[in-house]
Amino acid sequence: MFGNKFLFNAALFVQVALLAACSTEEAAKTASSSSVSSAGVSASRSSSTSSASSSTSSSSSANSSASSSSSSSSVSSSPSSGSALSIHVDGKLLKDGAGNVIQLRGVNLMGFEYTAISGWSPANPYPQLPETSWGAMHTWKVNAIRIPINSASWFNISCVDGTGAIRDADPGNNYQSTLRAVVDRATQEGLYVILDLHWSAPNDAARAVNGVSAMCAIDQNPVADADYALPFWTELATAYKNYPNVLFELFNEPYLNSWGNAPASPGPWPELLLGTTMGSYQTGYGGNYEIAHPWRSAGMQEMLTAVRNTGATNVVLASGLQWTQQLDQWLTYKPADPLNQLAAAWHAYPTFGTTWGSDAYKLPNFGEGAYTAAQNILNSGIPVIVTEFGDRNTDGTVGSPFASSLLPRLDIMGASYFGWTFTPSGESDNILLKDYNGTPTDGFGVYVKQHYICRSTTATCQ
Repeated sequence: MFGNKFLFNAALFVQVALLAACSTEEAAKTASSSSVSSAGVSASRSSSTSSASSSTSSSSSANSSASSSSSSSSVSSSPSSGSALSIHVDGKLLKDGAGNVIQLRGVNLMGFEYTAISGWSPANPYPQLPETSWGAMHTWKVNAIRIPINSASWFNISCVDGTGAIRDADPGNNYQSTLRAVVDRATQEGLYVILDLHWSAPNDAARAVNGVSAMCAIDQNPVADADYALPFWTELATAYKNYPNVLFELFNEPYLNSWGNAPASPGPWPELLLGTTMGSYQTGYGGNYEIAHPWRSAGMQEMLTAVRNTGATNVVLASGLQWTQQLDQWLTYKPADPLNQLAAAWHAYPTFGTTWGSDAYKLPNFGEGAYTAAQNILNSGIPVIVTEFGDRNTDGTVGSPFASSLLPRLDIMGASYFGWTFTPSGESDNILLKDYNGTPTDGFGVYVKQHYICRSTTATCQ
């Protein structure tokens, strides 16, 4: 999530403000206890992964017939006519079912990670994706979307938040069916889809309330937890393994080298790969923001193995460290994929603490070293996908110095990219839309729209 783009710990608190800013109502609800282990869901569930049907009005816009089709492009912004809407890794390239090289030029659709668990919209856990957004994406020549997912909402469990209150993570009992409807609609629209495990939180028996030991995932934790992330990927991969246009991003923004009290040895990179015992987790709500409690993290290798054990052949994205901005040792500690359908995820944001428009601001965190690390991954024969990037969008902003430096370089490198976020919000950074009709924000939105449109027909764009 964009609030985690910074290298400093204080950046995480931006997320709490975002949740409050996006809220339209808050409903408290106490539900029966349920739990998940690495073997799967042990409690009864009201929605099924294997046969998620269309539910309430929550997914009506996603289920309606496609109002516009994806435009073909001379630089393969979408699959060629007659080819399957599919994507696979071929060396450092992404290709469709006809063998055409694809560059994903996508947008993030913020909201699905927090709306349900916040209790704001039980009838529609994705109000940030109205019908008009589909047409707006086509106007912008977007060819892919990234959907952030909350593991607690996926499992439809009760959980304990930072105040000690029990929450229903899926109060409308429609989280999975809404996701299915959105993916089906995106597929009808000719779009590729990244399903991203955005937020997840471990069990904590010491803070259990009325037998509920699951902690609510209402913020970005330092790394995925073994309690929920492993069964999540088993279920989600099973549900979407027959969608060849869907990619899986194992975990949004690991930062176990900054917070979470990870052990000093063997170090953050091997711990990211193989898992470790963490010393604290984030609640993201109330006064108890960080809770000291030992819990087992899920390594990138374990999560990838969980995906492959389902028989899924989908492209899988593995993150680096420091909120997915550090890739310098990614090649050494990447998970082993027997299918060689692995890509590296990178989040690129302006260097923290620099002056807008300065040369330093135009570089991502970790500077030129970030580009070097990404290029090394590409040179090794593995694709790089920037699943988040952003820039300033305050009213009156002219130009987008970071994005206008980043995207042309990524085009030359052959990397894909997704802007954060195609969701109107009051934030001054990293927002692409002023409204759901597709009006771009000043600065960032204006530049990204014109660049995406240019790239849909032209090989070289500024």
